[in-house]
Amino acid sequence: IYVHLSRSIIEEVYKNVIKSLKPGGKVIVEVYSVSQLGRDSGGPKDERVLYTEGKLRNLLSGTNIEWIEEMEVDLSEGKYHKGKAMVIRAVAKKG
Repeated sequence: IYVHLSRSIIEEVYKNVIKSLKPGGKVIVEVYSVSQLGRDSGGPKDERVLYTEGKLRNLLSGTNIEWIEEMEVDLSEGKYHKGKAMVIRAVAKKG
């Protein structure tokens, strides 16, 4: 499921996702980076719903972040998500 979360609920959603994990359970995340601004390959144009690595680390607090990386990817997901895009991907494990 991919959604853009408003600032008013983002912290609550991440807390609930982490809370719902069993010990040893993992969450896999891919979000658009603020570095995506100015690109026409897709994603939100509102910086408030984009991420930095630091913001994502904070939202995943209470987990062991096994991997986190900002990267450029090639999108080919239909007419509105096509071309080079900046995303942050992470894998986090509940202790």
